[in-house]
Amino acid sequence: DIREGELLLSRGDLLTPTRLALIAALGYPRIPVFTRPRVALAATGDEVRELGAVLDGPWTFCNNRHLLAWLVSQQGGIPVHSGIVGDDPHAIADRLSGLDANVVITTGGTGRGGKDCISEAWKLMGVQTHFSRINLTPGKMSALGSAGGRMYWGLPGNPWAAQVVFNEL
Repeated sequence: DIREGELLLSRGDLLTPTRLALIAALGYPRIPVFTRPRVALAATGDEVRELGAVLDGPWTFCNNRHLLAWLVSQQGGIPVHSGIVGDDPHAIADRLSGLDANVVITTGGTGRGGKDCISEAWKLMGVQTHFSRINLTPGKMSALGSAGGRMYWGLPGNPWAAQVVFNEL
């Protein structure tokens, strides 16, 4: 069935039922594995509302967090919906600090406007920013940071820009 020296699985391969049967056929009772990463997703913005809410003002529904959750699932991660936080760096820092996740992705708040406060929230949390701008359009105002063994990813509030950045990086 298998040639000697043939590579059967690579590090990072998803263990499907077929692959597990192959491992069992080779007589391995145990193999080293990694758990799927938990990816917390929080949308930011005073104008953002949950799906199903009544839009009685200049609001927008939060579709970017759901889009990113589906993308995270496609890549093998476990999406953890962490709600919407207004444009307040202290509120954002409070929400992001207590999350049970390996990666935290926020949408919105990465620009240079007065209501863009992801970088300030990260400072409050002690997140080391690795970059806060990329050479990609749409999505140039994206950021990446880390703290306490956790990765923080600030994506644009525009869902399509966030998707481009997610797929490219």
